[in-house]
Amino acid sequence: MAIEALEEADPLSLPVTEVAPPEPESFVEAARLRAAVQEELAEILASSSFHTSKKSCEFLHYIVQVTLDGRLDSLKERSIGLDLLGRDVSYDPSSDATVRVRANEVRKRLRSYYSTQSSKSGYRIELLPGSYGPRFVPEPDSSKAPPPAALEIAAKPQDTRPLEPQLTVLPLNIVVIMRPALIALFICALFLRQQMQSGDPYHQFWDARLQGKNVMLILNGDTASGQATPQTPLPDQVAQALLPMIWLAGRYDLKPLMSSQKAEGDDKQTDLSNEAVVIHSSETTSPEFAADKRLRYLLAGQAGSAHLVDRASSKPDLPATQHAAVLTLFPDHPDVLWIAGTDGESINKLTEILSAKNNFPSQLTEETERGQVVQAVWRGDPSPRLEIYAHQP
Repeated sequence: MAIEALEEADPLSLPVTEVAPPEPESFVEAARLRAAVQEELAEILASSSFHTSKKSCEFLHYIVQVTLDGRLDSLKERSIGLDLLGRDVSYDPSSDATVRVRANEVRKRLRSYYSTQSSKSGYRIELLPGSYGPRFVPEPDSSKAPPPAALEIAAKPQDTRPLEPQLTVLPLNIVVIMRPALIALFICALFLRQQMQSGDPYHQFWDARLQGKNVMLILNGDTASGQATPQTPLPDQVAQALLPMIWLAGRYDLKPLMSSQKAEGDDKQTDLSNEAVVIHSSETTSPEFAADKRLRYLLAGQAGSAHLVDRASSKPDLPATQHAAVLTLFPDHPDVLWIAGTDGESINKLTEILSAKNNFPSQLTEETERGQVVQAVWRGDPSPRLEIYAHQP
């Protein structure tokens, strides 16, 4: 059965209003906030209110870590179901209330915890009704304040011994004394800023392409002619090969639309909407791409018998029996991904690696940030492996 379009139903639940945590005034303060929240989280998870419920612990730990990583916008019901609960792409929040039930249970347990405990770190973790984004609320604790200096002085016994001669110490410039510490603090702040802003390579790469979009349009260039429309069906084998991309669309709360297309003209000049990310899938590299000297790898031949071509090799035409898939990224079109493969299984293997955080190649993020044409090549023979190539002008 062909897949015409995959559309997400609107959840029949309360509107979710995310409340962002307070903005730190400095990077040092941000580091302190993160450490304090993680300390508070550890105390909560070890408490009697939580440690008996593995599911509640997992849910609270997940939403707190996602928020600390600066990805509060990704805490949607559908994305939590896909990412935390492991639901498949057919997951429909309107008929599966598991995420809402878990959130309500966590709210109850947090109320129970704070009804008998005060904050150990100076911050309370709250989860408001209708929201999946936790708040970190300061909770001043007067018991932690140091005693006044006057009391310390009064408590000391008076020394009635005669004063001994004292050495005269020349005053030193405080800046000179503190310079090594200031330099270390500055380097630490730069590191924290880079870590907080960029996040891990996986989220840095996909956030740049998928965050803020509404639609993932998947186009296939080998099966039909004419202008692409979301109503044109794709063969089942193509849809199966691109399932990891469909899962990724759900992870970012995008509506995946699948259609067929035969490229006309230069695909790189396609007029794209700011609301969509486009994935072009095909068995062979289009003639327009083949003429681009920045590309090292191509898929050549006829559909059904395509083979990988390495322009940098002394024997560029690799055996037709070798399974391979290539992702090509152009810096002038960051919202478009071109994927070509000798077969559907190879495309599926490549997209599985790219859509999984644990296997994601960090080099792909590093090279795309340099503004070059980048290709990720998956080879199935003689042993499965992924290589990253970046064009050097």
